[in-house]
Amino acid sequence: KIDPFSYKKLAVLFDGIELARGGGGARCMTCPIEREDL
Repeated sequence: KIDPFSYKKLAVLFDGIELARGGGGARCMTCPIEREDL
């Protein structure tokens, strides 16, 4: 397993077909998984 927090930058690759399955564009699918409360 890779610890994403052990890198300054991390790129996640996915097939282009996943854009349509995600219901949006690449930007929509890159929302933070974990973020501070608003």
